[in-house]
Amino acid sequence: IETPPEENETSSEHEQVAQEQIGQKVKELSIMRLRHPKPQKKMPKWATQTLEDVHPDE
Repeated sequence: IETPPEENETSSEHEQVAQEQIGQKVKELSIMRLRHPKPQKKMPKWATQTLEDVHPDE
């Protein structure tokens, strides 16, 4: 069964839009990371200490 060409076009367009939206999200996240490089500072000392104890390698 062959799919009509119109359907193929719309699906590829939709995929492109989805990719662009993902790109936007990634950009926003990276910008947020640059603005707030260390969100741990907002956490209480006991929380950061616990995290360091659990993951000493990181």
